[in-house]
Amino acid sequence: MALLIKFVFSTTGDRTLRQFRKECQDPLGTQKRLLMHYMRTNAGSAFGKAHDFGRIRSIADYQKAVPITSYEDIAPYVKAAMHGEPAQL
Repeated sequence: MALLIKFVFSTTGDRTLRQFRKECQDPLGTQKRLLMHYMRTNAGSAFGKAHDFGRIRSIADYQKAVPITSYEDIAPYVKAAMHGEPAQL
């Protein structure tokens, strides 16, 4: 794994390493920013609509709106995607 990380940083340069270090300073903030990005990006998906991603504004909102799921819970979305229906998950 360390070799892979060294490779990524050696090929993407100092900018990537600086960004990585910056994000490591505030892991909770970084996770929240990423979660909110995923919520905005996927709010129009079938799963996003079913779980009201458009209203999620915090990690706590996400935890309330999206229960812990198993494969069986998302299987209908996977099957729909396999049958060509777009924007499922």
